[in-house]
Amino acid sequence: MDEATDVRQALSTGTDWPELGWSWSSDAWVSRTWPKVADAVVEALAGVGGWYARRQQVPMVNGKLRVGKGAQLKSGVVLPPSDAGWTRFLTEAQSTELSWSDLDRCAGWWWGRRMPRGAQ
Repeated sequence: MDEATDVRQALSTGTDWPELGWSWSSDAWVSRTWPKVADAVVEALAGVGGWYARRQQVPMVNGKLRVGKGAQLKSGVVLPPSDAGWTRFLTEAQSTELSWSDLDRCAGWWWGRRMPRGAQ
C-alpha cells in the first residue's frame, strides 16, 4: 500500500487529522510526503460530514485565508502542514478577518502549534 492509500483509509475510518501525528514528524519528512498525499488528505477530509466535519480546522486559501471544514475544502488551496505552510499561514493571517482565537484553533488542529500573540 502507498502512503496516500494509508492516509485515505485512516481518515475514512473516523481518525481525525491530529491523530495521524503529522505535527510530530520532521519537516523534511512532511515536505517530502505531503505532495504525495495532499489530494488524498483533502479528498478524505472533504468527504466527511456531521460531527467530524464540524471539528475540522483546515487552513486554506481561497482569495484569502479561511478555516475550512468538510466539503468547503474543495473550494480552495489547503496549506501544507509543513514549516513552509506555517510561514504562509502566518503571512496570510496578517490580512485575514479571522479572529486570533480562530487562527489559534486552526494552528493547533493542523500543525499542533499555538498562534503567536500579535502575529495577526
